[in-house]
Amino acid sequence: MRKTIEILAWVSSVIGKPPGWERLVRLIAPPERCRDIGEICLMRDGVMFLAQPSVPLGWNVALFGTYEPYFRDIIRAVLPAGGVALDIGANVGWHTLLMARSVGETGRVLAAEA
Repeated sequence: MRKTIEILAWVSSVIGKPPGWERLVRLIAPPERCRDIGEICLMRDGVMFLAQPSVPLGWNVALFGTYEPYFRDIIRAVLPAGGVALDIGANVGWHTLLMARSVGETGRVLAAEA
């Protein structure tokens, strides 16, 4: 399954995410079939991320390079360098990392997860 994930991730990096592609990928390699893979260290959106393909967020990051790309675009549009952000319900920190990249070294990001 690991090789299948690697191939699908490579194809996604080349073609993007055209309509129907996620549905096809989900048929070939659904998250529940990725339990034996464990964690994968990835470089996505300019940040290093430890993804678990067996959970939805990690599956999306591993196979498509991002999670909730529309939210990523909002973060980049409204969060300036040197800004301050709160990530309440940070989960595994995907958006926290993107916020930290946007605010840079002079900004601050506070992340909280229950």
